[in-house]
Amino acid sequence: MPPHRNVLARQHNTRGSVSTQGTDNTGDPMDISASASERQYPGKRGATTPSRDMPPPKRTKATEEREPNYGIGGSPNDPTFRRALRVKDLDLHKSYVKEFKRAAEAQKKHKGPRQHFEYDGPKPMADITLLPDDWNSNEPDLDDEDWDAQIKRCKERIEEGLMTHAYEAKLKGFEEAKAREAALIKSVVGDSNELYSMAVIKRLATLMEIQEDLENKEDKTKTKTDQIPNVKALGKKLCEPRPFDWDEFEAVNDKYEGHKGFWVEGSDVEAAGTKEVNAIISFTPRGPGQLYYYKVACRFPNFAWWHELEFMWDTGSSLMTMYEGDIRSLMGPQIAPQGYIPGIHLYHGPRVLGVIQAAAYGGNAISFEMIEIEVCLLDDHRKRMTPWIRRSVGIMMGLPPVPGTGGSPRLDDNWLRHCVYVGTAPEVSQALRFATSPGALHLPNRGTCMANIPPMPNWVPPLQPLWRTHIPPLTAAVPMPPGPTWPEEPPNMPRAAPGVP
Repeated sequence: MPPHRNVLARQHNTRGSVSTQGTDNTGDPMDISASASERQYPGKRGATTPSRDMPPPKRTKATEEREPNYGIGGSPNDPTFRRALRVKDLDLHKSYVKEFKRAAEAQKKHKGPRQHFEYDGPKPMADITLLPDDWNSNEPDLDDEDWDAQIKRCKERIEEGLMTHAYEAKLKGFEEAKAREAALIKSVVGDSNELYSMAVIKRLATLMEIQEDLENKEDKTKTKTDQIPNVKALGKKLCEPRPFDWDEFEAVNDKYEGHKGFWVEGSDVEAAGTKEVNAIISFTPRGPGQLYYYKVACRFPNFAWWHELEFMWDTGSSLMTMYEGDIRSLMGPQIAPQGYIPGIHLYHGPRVLGVIQAAAYGGNAISFEMIEIEVCLLDDHRKRMTPWIRRSVGIMMGLPPVPGTGGSPRLDDNWLRHCVYVGTAPEVSQALRFATSPGALHLPNRGTCMANIPPMPNWVPPLQPLWRTHIPPLTAAVPMPPGPTWPEEPPNMPRAAPGVP
């Protein structure tokens, strides 16, 4: 489920600003009473237990002597490393826009030379073997979304008689894209003479759609936080554009009661790498041709309670998703459904990052409320193959489907590809391997795999090959160039069964 190109979760990972409609309920100038690391496991260094945490567990001699393992290979009960922060010490009023612009310029796509081709034969030229070996039909000297330049180039190629069937199709696509862009500008700007970049226009269009979706769902969904004021930019601005940092986010979110309504504009946090140790785990699909599913350990930040949830391995998704029904299982004993229990501090809800819009298959746009969770992968010995990593996750409404019964699965986004090595081999099991070092993958060589692959079930050999001479004249868009001499029938080709034409 690839998200909209201008939603929060797909912006550059160093771009971010936060806002909330909440207020500082303490009256202090943006201060917090305990550092983030003290909030994780309070009690060891004299810190008090904040209201969002459970009381510290009863300490034993074993827990006193055991130092927490923040890396990999440790127990899933280990804490997440956090830096000691005080909000009043942060330069939240400093803008890093200039640094962002310099970084964007440095990462700008390098343009290649224009592709030239001289051809004196009959036109249109449709024999791809006549093109130079380094020919690039993507026009590397042009920007991909410069519709006017792309349209002009297509017309030039058609006039040259070069692969006209291909460039006519590209021309039609570019003209439709230009028309859609003009309609989008009209819907956002209207008759105003103000000039905006396309990035701003697309972002405004996305926010308008998110606002409409929230207004339609607000009365039906009690669990939604009140994000409409933030979409309209009516909330209190808490910082200027700055590099996103999870520790800063947690401190500011807690300070301003962000669970009631909080917005991080332009956040995308990639998982950190891991050290190399030899650990490997593999997963296989549930059946031939089916998708891969695997378990991910999840927990809310500052909680010792964790739970494993099943996610689909989706290489095309850049958004992690789970269900509203998963929140209760991740809260564990931190929430008391029956009401207040003496000595137990109730959890008021996960930290909210905002609302994004994602594009699902078929072009449908879906709005997701984003919250913060921590994830890690466990090996077969129940040890962590990754550190606990903080991620943003989109919440789907309702209960998660029972595995194997249909319904939309939880998507894993791309977090694991930033943490471990991934490998597959052409083998019968179709195993997907995750390892913490490249040598631990132990992929079999191709010869061994191919020798052990039995015939695929229900596989039917082709009855007749499609040779050049068998292409009907009406299906050829252009005259077919003369090709090499092909045999009447290739050797060892299975013949059609009796009675089959």
